[in-house]
Amino acid sequence: MNGAEVTGIVIMCLRKLQMFTTTFATIEFSRFLREGIIEQDQTDFLDSFGAVIELPPTLPLWLWQGKPLAKQHPTIKLKKEEPRNVPKRKSELKKKVNDALLRGEIEPEEYDSLGTCLHKKINQK
Repeated sequence: MNGAEVTGIVIMCLRKLQMFTTTFATIEFSRFLREGIIEQDQTDFLDSFGAVIELPPTLPLWLWQGKPLAKQHPTIKLKKEEPRNVPKRKSELKKKVNDALLRGEIEPEEYDSLGTCLHKKINQK
């Protein structure tokens, strides 16, 4: 298998997750192949693909318009990731920053920029 075939199979599995039909996914994939023909083992893989997919707490818009499915996916097991303990208010974030400063986990110059990177760094500890 070459890179285009591997990428195509990954996209077919994504289409399956997005609830596209197998027919549509294979037609889309075949448009990008040199010969335009999908091998039987590639179609078999798509049919048997049934991984456990861990979903983030907030879904991206390209996946079911950002809304969880009303019912269970017919062939893929979906597991919802638990939301991380993210401070909701600036005062909570400032307390986390102060605590991290006291523990020596961040440098004082990082304190002035309460940006995303700092926020993520503190929440990972």
